[in-house]
Amino acid sequence: MPYHKGIISSLYFMQTIKRAGIPFIVGVGMLFAVSAIADITPGNSTTATSTSVSSNDITLAKPSGTVEGDFLLAGIALDDGTPSLTAPSGWTPIARTNNDVDASLASYYKVAGASEPSSYTWTITPSAKGAGGITRYEGVRSFSPIGAFGSSTGSGSVASVPAITTTATNTQVVALYTVNAGGAGINFSTTSGMTERYEIKNATAGPTLSAQGKLQVTPGSSGTVFSTSTAGAARMWVAQLLALIPSTPLQSGLVSYWKLDESSGNADDSFSSNDLTNNNSISYTAAQINNGADLNGSSQYFSIADGSQSGLDFSSEMSAAFWIKLDSEPTQDGGWAGLIGKDSNADTDERGYDFYYIKAAGSSGDGANVLRFYAFDHSGSHQRRSVIQTLATSTWYHIAVTWDGTQSQNSRIKIYVNGTENTNEGSETAGDITTINDSTGPFMIGAEPFVLGTNRYKVDGVFDEVGIWDRALTAQEVSDLYNSGSGLSYPF
Repeated sequence: MPYHKGIISSLYFMQTIKRAGIPFIVGVGMLFAVSAIADITPGNSTTATSTSVSSNDITLAKPSGTVEGDFLLAGIALDDGTPSLTAPSGWTPIARTNNDVDASLASYYKVAGASEPSSYTWTITPSAKGAGGITRYEGVRSFSPIGAFGSSTGSGSVASVPAITTTATNTQVVALYTVNAGGAGINFSTTSGMTERYEIKNATAGPTLSAQGKLQVTPGSSGTVFSTSTAGAARMWVAQLLALIPSTPLQSGLVSYWKLDESSGNADDSFSSNDLTNNNSISYTAAQINNGADLNGSSQYFSIADGSQSGLDFSSEMSAAFWIKLDSEPTQDGGWAGLIGKDSNADTDERGYDFYYIKAAGSSGDGANVLRFYAFDHSGSHQRRSVIQTLATSTWYHIAVTWDGTQSQNSRIKIYVNGTENTNEGSETAGDITTINDSTGPFMIGAEPFVLGTNRYKVDGVFDEVGIWDRALTAQEVSDLYNSGSGLSYPF
């Protein structure tokens, strides 16, 4: 887990009030210490209110210390559920929750770019009283950052939200509360286990907005959260609860990554020095993310010799992930296609690993329509796993395989399709080894490297975004790479 040092943060309350009918800003500053909390660190917050019922905007200053890649979470509260809210450019809406016409709460996020404005303005149409705040976070995932969400409305002194279920370790759970009341005596209690990020009220009639948060280390239920306001039983409230997913360290353990974005020639390793030889003039074409490599299924494949590669031999752990779209079904020896591997048949102690797609049953009793991974140890013994999976032609699939020899026998090999582990077991899962041999064979994409000089089982189709790691990726990391079908482009 990456280390994040603690920081000293400043929380600024900025409230617009009127003196002699002229609105002006009063700023109150407060310093507090934020300890290291694993992957997500909350930083500074800024808050503001609309000036009066005649105002139609809320302007929030950029939190101090904001740098490129920081995650900004905004909450906007209104004392009316009917006006529309228009967010500033670059802000993504999470949800808006209305309590009839009496109160409204909207949440938004933005990943800070290299050049951010000093402030952001939300437009209210027609005008209404409002309050808003932004909190800066470090370590939040930049894509699909919201892991779970819930909301509720009601009246009375206690605002509550049913539990949400987090799916990632070290999630930051954030609660937003608003009530359609303001004034010096109106406030929200701090939810048990949470830390208040800010509270801002539009005096004197409201709304009042509170943002609170906590680190949830273990995935699972957040528990029901609630906060007591001093607004009284007749007041209407809205509450939202959301989970921020920490950034995934996909570069940790990365050995090589081939984007395959070239227009011609060899495949450049974007992470390391394992550039792949383009055998027999593979062409490049538009693919899942930018370009990909279009193999012809008869003579073309990528390779790097054992003596030229670095880090592509593995022992206790490894992972491979890529996008693939078949142009035609494999036909060699019962429909075998070599996806990726490093292997040699020069001797039994020189084998390594192979990953195949097998379209039809062969003479050896191999199952039809399966993905299969082989891992060989130094003695030539192997462990293999097959999962039933049809790869339709002209369809993009994200495929990943992980090997972890430290796990129990049935948990060492995992195969994922489109971000989800495939557990539909094939007929040819067998063997029991714990380490992969350091093979003298070449590393190949699009063909099987086992039989020297023949490079059989070639793929007719397009590969894209191929990565190799020296550790077993987690299910969440594989899901991140799939990214709901959009994929991720390196660098992550």
